Amino acid sequence: MKYAGADHVIMPDSIGGTHMASIVSSPVVIDFLDQIRTIKQDGTNIESISFEELPIIYQDKTLEQLNIKKLTGATVIGFKSKNGEFVINPADNTLIEEHSSLLVLGNSIEIENVNKLFNLTTKK
Repeated sequence: MKYAGADHVIMPDSIGGTHMASIVSSPVVIDFLDQIRTIKQDGTNIESISFEELPIIYQDKTLEQLNIKKLTGATVIGFKSKNGEFVINPADNTLIEEHSSLLVLGNSIEIENVNKLFNLTTKK
């Protein structure tokens, strides 16, 4: 399907099998990730913020300059570069540039603080 032009291909059997194997080998990690995926209101959320969503004063800045953790309580856990490569736990000197995105982890209040900081509309 990808060769035919699909952006995403979902294979339920493969996903289910991988998930079951992961539960056996890393149950605490899988429980944590399941908790993040299933709770959206008062629990922990992961949100993406694209460069293009950021107000211009926050564009072309490093994570250190954005100071997201101190200002909002949320943690930047991932970065998607303009080339589409993912970086887990990006360094403070990571530059937020055009066509890149941040992945932010936080509870509902922290995510709300992120949305307020960057003047983002609340994502559902």
